[in-house]
Amino acid sequence: MEPYMYSNKKYKILRPETPEDIISEGQNQYNCVGGYVDKVTRGEEMILFMRKCKHEKESLITIEVFPNNMVGQIFGRYNASPSDEEMDFIRECAGEKGLILPACPMRPRAADTEPDPFENEFLFGNAV
Repeated sequence: MEPYMYSNKKYKILRPETPEDIISEGQNQYNCVGGYVDKVTRGEEMILFMRKCKHEKESLITIEVFPNNMVGQIFGRYNASPSDEEMDFIRECAGEKGLILPACPMRPRAADTEPDPFENEFLFGNAV
């Protein structure tokens, strides 16, 4: 079993199987995670997908994890923060899998708003 795989009755954590999965996630979520395929390939970070169990092919939340088990960023579509329920699941998973969540909360933004092109330079790790 994958070290970060985790699920309950409603949500699950998946690891992308191919670089194309990460690129598709970025396109579906309207974020820049697709540009980090090389970092993932080099082992500098890992990308995880949080999905609803009944819709595991549909993008929901993208999670960045560094080799020291520190979680970098947690965002949904258009870099929206996860809902309280989604964060509860992520905390549950982090506790079970030994992941360290960020000390500061994510910036909230409604999922149906367009992103500001200048605010996202730092998403998913280092500035590009």
